Amino acid sequence: MQESQHHWGNLGFWLPTTKGYCDAARGLAARLGEAARLGPEDRVLLVGFGYGEEIGFFRENFGVKEIYGVEKDPKRVAAAQKKWQGVAGVRLYRGEGVFLQLEGFFDKILVLDAAYHFRQKKAFFLYCQKLLKKDGLLCLNDLLLEKESKSLSLRCLSPLMSIPLLNWQTLHSYKKDLLKAGLYLAQVEDQTKNVLEGFAGFMAQNSSQRRDFAMTHGQLKPYATKNAILRLRKSDGIRYAMMVIKKAF
Repeated sequence: MQESQHHWGNLGFWLPTTKGYCDAARGLAARLGEAARLGPEDRVLLVGFGYGEEIGFFRENFGVKEIYGVEKDPKRVAAAQKKWQGVAGVRLYRGEGVFLQLEGFFDKILVLDAAYHFRQKKAFFLYCQKLLKKDGLLCLNDLLLEKESKSLSLRCLSPLMSIPLLNWQTLHSYKKDLLKAGLYLAQVEDQTKNVLEGFAGFMAQNSSQRRDFAMTHGQLKPYATKNAILRLRKSDGIRYAMMVIKKAF
């Protein structure tokens, strides 16, 4: 697939050997799938699946046969449904709360580079606690603060990045919210260098791949994201982490 034809939307996991944006985007998905220990027997819920690229990736690379997905953007849902229409084991929905009746239904819940956009993250954690099987896993990527105080830069840039201000938390605060929802943090991997700094470095390049990526994602948005990352890394020490979360009871 040409770089300009992809529909990935995550920040990517960047290594010296990474070959362009699509490779980085798949790399971030791969690390999340590996952390979740995905396999053919898993019933998986993908929250915020975008245009559905990760659906094919998890099916092809981890053998996942049963995938449910929920996405709030109608354009993305329509595109993904068209692509996966009639494929056995793939069920895609628009909106939130559509699975609330399926208590103890999922082996794994995955959120690939989207959790920091959620308007009601505490409610989401409660939601996951109900939907997961007893030994199920919630695996996600999220942004963290090094300290509780929030700079003026962060307060101004958060709305432009579609990140609710309440979603900016330290790891300590994050753990407390999980426990209140009946969950606990079993594993955390700091990916700041490979994700935030890697994406910013990619966007600073003068390359055809970077220009193609910017064209695909609306020209200004990728550059604004890069500038926000650099600014908030300096002002608030923001970090990027992958988390593996389990049920506390």
